[in-house]
Amino acid sequence: MIGLTGTLIASSLAEAETIQTHLPRHLRLSRNEPGCLRFDISLTEDPFVWQIDVLFIDEAAFVAHQERTLASEWGRLSADITRDFTKFAANIELRDERPEDTAAILSLLAETFDGVSEARLVQTLREDGDLAYSLIAEAGGAILGHLALSPLASARPALAIAPLAVMPRAQGRGIASELIRFAIERAPEHLLVVLGEPDFYGRFGFRQVNWDSPFAGPLLQARGPNLPERARIAHAPAFASLG
Repeated sequence: MIGLTGTLIASSLAEAETIQTHLPRHLRLSRNEPGCLRFDISLTEDPFVWQIDVLFIDEAAFVAHQERTLASEWGRLSADITRDFTKFAANIELRDERPEDTAAILSLLAETFDGVSEARLVQTLREDGDLAYSLIAEAGGAILGHLALSPLASARPALAIAPLAVMPRAQGRGIASELIRFAIERAPEHLLVVLGEPDFYGRFGFRQVNWDSPFAGPLLQARGPNLPERARIAHAPAFASLG
């Protein structure tokens, strides 16, 4: 992935007015580009300086953005305005969520699942104190993936994996796999339970289980130390909202 960070600097009131007038459309068009993962340009405390933080899926997407920008009204009107930025290769970083991540996580969930059910689920888990782990995949300051783990009522320590979300434009690049591996590393002593595609989760040691659960069926899978043949599990109350 390709990131850029730096500043846009107006040298006169006229240039500052040009930025203020034409930047909103440039932001909208840039964010609509299929290879754009983040495009933030915001005014700093200095009224003549804007902070730039952007992220593209790859070099080709960055080049396409440059070409579109050069041919646009913004490109023509802002051509002489000073840009001072650094281009860098943005790698995926895995971490726990921070308090300031909440809004971005909920937005990611709504975009990924094309609705708010999963976002409400995660927020309810958080409010109920049932969000045992909230894991983030980030690159260039953009949250591209999220995985929630919540406690299961079980005879042995167990956690449910749900939901797992990756920004649609960033899918197909191994982010979901990295989050699953991260979850396994974070909770090595727990049984991990998921309702999902066996071909995908089987890669990480999950196997189908015939356990007593409201979600019992061919998609119910688990992994962990000394995986029992029989068990009774119950998800956190927030899952009742999923029907």
